[in-house]
Amino acid sequence: MTFVENIFKYGISKREPSAILIRITADNMSINFFSKNKIFPAAATEQRTGVGIANATKRLEYLYPKRNLLNINTDNGFYTVQLTLQE
Repeated sequence: MTFVENIFKYGISKREPSAILIRITADNMSINFFSKNKIFPAAATEQRTGVGIANATKRLEYLYPKRNLLNINTDNGFYTVQLTLQE
């Protein structure tokens, strides 16, 4: 939920188009979450503590110890999140 909330908090602009991508897939062994949104300069310069992401990381490790893979990337002007939860 934290990752979806952040998309709408930081990845949407009132001044220009704000395409977002959210994809969730599942099979018998894993659930995969992927999101991608543009990084807007105003949102990037706001004072951000990163508490939400840090808490989400801790919760993932508590709920899915050694069964989660989280990759957050900010390359090429986009913020992407790839999360895999394994059985």
